[in-house]
Amino acid sequence: MSPEAFRLIPAPQPKRRGPRTNLYVEIIRTFTASPEPSVIVDLPGKTPLTIAKGLRRATSSLGVDVRVALRGESVHLYR
Repeated sequence: MSPEAFRLIPAPQPKRRGPRTNLYVEIIRTFTASPEPSVIVDLPGKTPLTIAKGLRRATSSLGVDVRVALRGESVHLYR
């Protein structure tokens, strides 16, 4: 490979992007504020697996004692 085959372009360092859990964090916060012992999460446009993964990530980042269960096509939150 000859030295002319590529270029290095100076650029500022990219900003760090955290996990996209804003929606899921809001769902967990709403659930913890509610008196319900368990709920089913309905989020149109997302697969149940995606919802469960996002909610699990949000519970660990918030450090709350909320369980996430994926049962068939529904995602459950319970205390």
